[in-house]
Amino acid sequence: QLGMHYRKLDQSDNQYVKLYGEMHLGSLPKDAILVVKGDVITNSIRYLQRCEGYRPDVQHLDQSMMTYEWFTKKQARHFRNIEFPNIVYNPYKEEGYSMELFLETNARDPARPAFLCGGWYHDEVPAHLGGGVPGFKTWPVGPCDRIRAEEDEISLPVWVEEAESMTPHYNPPPEGRYSEDSWERVTLTDYWAAKHKLPYALLTWAIENQDDQEALQQAGARFEDLITEHPDPPDYFYKNAGITFGRLRLPGNQCKMVNNFARFLLKTSE
Repeated sequence: QLGMHYRKLDQSDNQYVKLYGEMHLGSLPKDAILVVKGDVITNSIRYLQRCEGYRPDVQHLDQSMMTYEWFTKKQARHFRNIEFPNIVYNPYKEEGYSMELFLETNARDPARPAFLCGGWYHDEVPAHLGGGVPGFKTWPVGPCDRIRAEEDEISLPVWVEEAESMTPHYNPPPEGRYSEDSWERVTLTDYWAAKHKLPYALLTWAIENQDDQEALQQAGARFEDLITEHPDPPDYFYKNAGITFGRLRLPGNQCKMVNNFARFLLKTSE
């Protein structure tokens, strides 16, 4: 049986989850605080830090673990210069604290920039108001988002420069090699979502700022690179690229708009 099925079951070259963790940790600045949600990202990072000693300077906090009362009692001493405002992350308990209070306490020191991967465990701002955490905003900069105080004003060049320094580098598993419920498939999905996140955020920012042309150019170039790199781009890549080029006031962009919308329609009709 082993000989018959060895080739099919051979996982000796499967480093995808490890490399996925390295993608998140590798580009973070020194002494970063990394707040995460999700099994794959939590465990890949925990393995790299605890077993391989990779990027021990990064303070890695799993939001779901913070909701247990034992976490602060047992784990708080392992975090350097991290202050837990109360016993448990739960704003609805008397002994609990909110993510807003945690960030106010820990995420305002520029020497320890804070990042979010996997989204918030709980939106403390109502969904109809955009969700998130009061007093803070997230800026996509790669596989993670930079957490900044709401009053922080950063320029487009500064945002783009930071994002370029944290561009995700990962060779994802081939489409269809692993089942939908596998961790390897999660790494594939997350990688392409991370690559799409920045150009989409630039497009959104441009629209909110009277079709800012510099932001649209940045978004358009990244959408083109993304579509070229992806082996089978999903329909929304083409749709968002089409929107971007439709708003860019440069010669030739109308043709790019039409081409991307045509591909979008072909994809949606499949």
